Amino acid sequence: MANDDTFILQKKEDLELTLRTQNADALSEFLDKPAMHIAETVTGALAEGMKGVAASAGRLVQGALKFQLLTQFGREINYFRERGKIRNDFAKDKYGFQSWVELISIIDSEAPDEDRLKAMKATFFAINQINQSDGEKIAAYQLFRIAKRLTSGQILILKAAYELSEGNTFPRGAMNTDVWLRKIAEHLGHGLVSLIEHEDKALTDYHLLNRRSVDGPGSGTDGTNARLTDLGLKLCGIIDDYEETRNDMSV
Repeated sequence: MANDDTFILQKKEDLELTLRTQNADALSEFLDKPAMHIAETVTGALAEGMKGVAASAGRLVQGALKFQLLTQFGREINYFRERGKIRNDFAKDKYGFQSWVELISIIDSEAPDEDRLKAMKATFFAINQINQSDGEKIAAYQLFRIAKRLTSGQILILKAAYELSEGNTFPRGAMNTDVWLRKIAEHLGHGLVSLIEHEDKALTDYHLLNRRSVDGPGSGTDGTNARLTDLGLKLCGIIDDYEETRNDMSV
C-alpha cells in the first residue's frame, strides 16, 4: 500500500473511533491535525523518488485540499464554541451529530466548492446554536439537507436576491418574471439571463423562490422579498449570520 493510502486509512480509522465516542472535544481535536498527515504523506512520496511523487500527485493534491477544509472546519467549531455561539456538547444531540457526520462525509468525498460548503457550514452552526428549540433544530436540519443539494450557482442567485430584497428593488406583489431574471443577472455581473433561468426551476422546486405563473417569457411571479419565500429568506439569513461571525476569525 502506498504511503499516502496508509495515512489516509489511519485517518479514517481515527475518524471512525471519534464518531463512535460522540465527544465534541475529540471531534475538534481530530479536525485540528490533518496538516501533520499531509507532511508525512509528502515525505513518504519523496522517499520513493520521482516515480512515487508522480503516482501519488493527484491523490496528494486532492487529499491536501480535503484536509485543509477539515482543518478549517475544526477551527471554526472551536471558535464558535469559545464564543458561546454553539453548544459545547453539540455532538450529543442527534441533529448536531448527524449534520456533523454528513458534512464531514461530503468534504471527504467531494471537497465541495466554497459557496456550497459555506451554505452547509452555516446551516450546521444554525442547528447547533445555543438555546435552539426542538422545532428550530428540525427546521435548521431540513435547511442543511436542502443546502447539500444546491449548486454554487443556485446559492449565488439566492444571495443576489437577498441583497436586492434589502434594497426594496422589486415591488411587493405581482411582477414580470423577466424583469426579475434580468435584475439578478445584472447584479451578479454577467448579465446572462438564460443562466439565471436555467437554475430557476430547481430553486422553485426547493421552495426557496416563489413560483412563476407559467413557464416561459412573459410569466408573472410574486416579487415580494425579491421572490424569496420564507424558507429562502431563512436560509439566506443563516448564511449571512455565519459570514458575519466567520469574518471576525483571524485564522
